Amino acid sequence: MTKDNGILMTYTILQVITNDYDIPHDNGDLYADKALLLTDKPNNTIKHFTQVKIRSNPEWPFDDVFRVRWNPFDYTDTDYCVWLDGSIQITDSIKHYVEDFALSNCDLSCVIHSSRDNVFDEYKKWVQTRNYDKIKAFKWLNYMSECGLDIKHSSLYQPRYDDVQEQ
Repeated sequence: MTKDNGILMTYTILQVITNDYDIPHDNGDLYADKALLLTDKPNNTIKHFTQVKIRSNPEWPFDDVFRVRWNPFDYTDTDYCVWLDGSIQITDSIKHYVEDFALSNCDLSCVIHSSRDNVFDEYKKWVQTRNYDKIKAFKWLNYMSECGLDIKHSSLYQPRYDDVQEQ
């Protein structure tokens, strides 16, 4: 891929799935320079991803996910890294999104959650639809509240798609 100034730029697609939280899907973007699936349970049937085995803590599974999400360039050496939520299946190239992001001169892009607007409602939905443990949800919500987050009124920027440029 080239930028309008003619500089070659590269991108990685990065997904993290631990504790069977999401079902891994094949990667349909064959233009990405790298496609990494970081998981605690590699699966040989997944196509077009390089799978990297990571450890996972069943009590605090999001620690592993957040460690990767906020430090994506610890796992790749490309110019850009696209974090995709594990629930998303890539069916075609996302190259045009990366190009748009590169031309924007931004350091980060993310999408506001499309269905819910606060963390409390998100955890409530996880308990209802994903059989997420109520005690774990309560512990996480308490932890976030203790850290100063207003869990019922703060916007939910649970990114489904992040673009990040290496600094």
